Amino acid sequence: MNLKRAFLIVMATMLLPGYALAQDLSIGMTANVDFDDNNTEETVTVTFSCNDGNNPNAVAVLGDGDSFRHPNDGMAVGFVCTVTATDVNENYFVEYTALGVTSPVPCSFTDTDLGETGEVDCNIVAYPENASIGVTKVWNLEGAGGDPVVQTASIRLTAAEDVLEGGDSEDCAETAPAGSECVILFFDGDSPTDTDPDSPNFGELIPQTVSVITDVGGVTVSLEEINDNSAVEVSNDCGGMIEDLEPGDSASCGFTNTVFFEGIPTLSQYGMAIMVLLMLGVGFVGFRRFV
Repeated sequence: MNLKRAFLIVMATMLLPGYALAQDLSIGMTANVDFDDNNTEETVTVTFSCNDGNNPNAVAVLGDGDSFRHPNDGMAVGFVCTVTATDVNENYFVEYTALGVTSPVPCSFTDTDLGETGEVDCNIVAYPENASIGVTKVWNLEGAGGDPVVQTASIRLTAAEDVLEGGDSEDCAETAPAGSECVILFFDGDSPTDTDPDSPNFGELIPQTVSVITDVGGVTVSLEEINDNSAVEVSNDCGGMIEDLEPGDSASCGFTNTVFFEGIPTLSQYGMAIMVLLMLGVGFVGFRRFV
């Protein structure tokens, strides 16, 4: 190998990698942000970070429907760029979709991804956390009398269509008003009490919970007990309605069933028979005296 040829090989070895990096690949990364509930008040901070030293980091504050393109001059072999959303409202969570894959992990693009596709997108969707409603039931039997009352109860929750998760909707769908849905919670006696001494809710009633998918305008849920027993008076501490539920909200509604003594109508069948005989006896005596 002569000196001239050796010199050319050395020069090529030194210059070709730099030439490849200097190529304008006309590629870039675009972040697209959407809020699943169409919330136009919230934003997220999107950071483009490449670890090859050839592409400066970029930061953009994006809201619902916004996009930002970060141009890229090409990446050295083996290096990675990531697109991450931060400063997200605590009542929302984000998912990323890149190269056909959706996950909670930030978008990640290698030099191969950028080189093969030219343009890559990172679609970021912010989903609102569900709100929740906890419902409890207590029976007040202090004034009870007559026939024993079966201590079971059904409480119906009604809201806009496709927003309630939990409970039983099988016996409820036919009675829900048009454009709404309902679910039913079933109770047998009092709600159980938290008996764990290490629990922050120790000693409190354990509610049955329904999740509520919210939207920007807030969601209203009505609650009512299905009860036709005249010896039971139903009351609740939420006025039968919880209004304007927003992402991450937590609400509660406690129902109390008070059983009271109604008098004669609450006598057993044997008591009613004795009462009838007494009345007949009084009537017979009166008839004999005045006739």
